[in-house]
Amino acid sequence: MTTKAQLINSISTDLGITKKAANAFLDSLSKQISASLSAGGEALIPGVGKLKVKERAARSGRNPRTGESLQISARKTVRLTSSKGVKALVNA
Repeated sequence: MTTKAQLINSISTDLGITKKAANAFLDSLSKQISASLSAGGEALIPGVGKLKVKERAARSGRNPRTGESLQISARKTVRLTSSKGVKALVNA
């Protein structure tokens, strides 16, 4: 797993910028993606994939501790559809 600090180090090295600037870039990117998704839209990350908001229907579930049945409410989740390049790298 890559941490935020590792991403910042990698970005600053690749782009030849300070870690402070790389951190600002990463924070801005996160805010832009979050704003797009919270508005119900999609966020395209070139070379990685597309993030989309999906609706999950209400369903019944079971409490694993007690075995009691319960109702799980409908909710929105975020799904990533990977790009062809990422799929090829993972399956290589």
